[in-house]
Amino acid sequence: GLGKSLADSKIADICDAQTLESFFAQHNPEIVFHLAAQPLVRLSYSLPVQTYQTNVMGTLNVLEAARKTPSVHAVVNVTTDKCYENKEKEAGYTEDEPFGGHDMYSSSKGCSEILSASYRRSFLMDGRPYALATARAGNVIGGGDWSADRLVPDCIRAFQNNKTVEIRNPYATRPWQHVLEPLAG
Repeated sequence: GLGKSLADSKIADICDAQTLESFFAQHNPEIVFHLAAQPLVRLSYSLPVQTYQTNVMGTLNVLEAARKTPSVHAVVNVTTDKCYENKEKEAGYTEDEPFGGHDMYSSSKGCSEILSASYRRSFLMDGRPYALATARAGNVIGGGDWSADRLVPDCIRAFQNNKTVEIRNPYATRPWQHVLEPLAG
């Protein structure tokens, strides 16, 4: 209705189920985009528990908050192209490839995909109250990401400090997309 904002946001930890459920109940969202994650492969090696807590249990908390909120019509869980079992092949992966991963990050995102599929089959099939889809975005760049081991932020930091840019994998080919690209999909 009039006076209702088109978007509400709150900075919170998705591992805090009570805060999520309270926010959903207070704001009655119709569409939920779940993009929160521990997104760093190297960090997943040093923080495997936190990686799984955020990427799996955090996803479950978002799905549960949506399930308990009657206003929700659609949920989109954005994961990553790293959710597939890495077969070191040059051709791209297709949606019928097995999930998995050699590292904690990839594995946790594969789990998020499996969780979403199980959740959809368990709660949203016949007479489903809303739609649930996953979208797999890879190598997304955009404002605000100053994490370690990201090529563009590493280049900017090096230029600002008048240092040489270290290219960790100079022969790697990585397609990039701006954060608005997967959201437009």
